[in-house]
Amino acid sequence: MYFAIYQALAEDERRQGLFRLYPSDFFDLAIIDECHRGSGVMKAPGSILEYSNGYQLGMTATPLRADNRDTLRYFGNRL
Repeated sequence: MYFAIYQALAEDERRQGLFRLYPSDFFDLAIIDECHRGSGVMKAPGSILEYSNGYQLGMTATPLRADNRDTLRYFGNRL
């Protein structure tokens, strides 16, 4: 079991993402807390969530708002 914050694993213009050290099928499940904040990150090239072949569980306690619609499109609206 690995715990990490998204920013520690992600890539940017200065460094390759640490997530690339693992094969795309290495993780069976990714649990993303505060997923409503990730809409822009999920669309970014080289996204960890797009790289991984495992299941993804997005969690948030934030009610439905207009600014988190991309997250609902990514994970689906399963209330």
